[in-house]
Amino acid sequence: MIVSSASLKKSSIEYKDKKFLYSFEAQINARHDRVLDKLHNFEQWDRLNDNISKSKVLETLPRNKIKRLLTLTQCIFTFCFNLKFVEIVTLSKDRLEMNIVAGEGNFSAGRAIWETVSEGTYKTLIRVNATLSPDFWIPPVVGPLVLEKVFLKQIKKTIETIETLAKSRKD
Repeated sequence: MIVSSASLKKSSIEYKDKKFLYSFEAQINARHDRVLDKLHNFEQWDRLNDNISKSKVLETLPRNKIKRLLTLTQCIFTFCFNLKFVEIVTLSKDRLEMNIVAGEGNFSAGRAIWETVSEGTYKTLIRVNATLSPDFWIPPVVGPLVLEKVFLKQIKKTIETIETLAKSRKD
């Protein structure tokens, strides 16, 4: 069994003007090419985090783009809900740009940029900057605080799994 030593170097999340602004930077102790393999394999993103219940390429588009469905199932206390993201993803060597398709999921707008940087043979830095405008009601004060806590927990879990899978000899 491979144990992860991935670390979250910095992170922030804030809910402002009815949208989430979030970013994080993580150190993955695995080869850059192996980390990219995991991030570019959209059909298997459900392996990156137990809360990802579905990840599916809906359509291959011109100019290194795909249309992708990602469904998250999240439980907070005893309340469970599904979040559906439909995105146009633009792929390049060290960068993924994901733009929400309005009207096809639970978000009216959003954009995430994932960048990877090799920092030596067995170290990869992942940087993510994003905004998300939910198309659903979030209870004031308590809602954003709870979602921030869930976000940080899920990011840590995801980066640890990316590292574990990238180090694994099994695929």
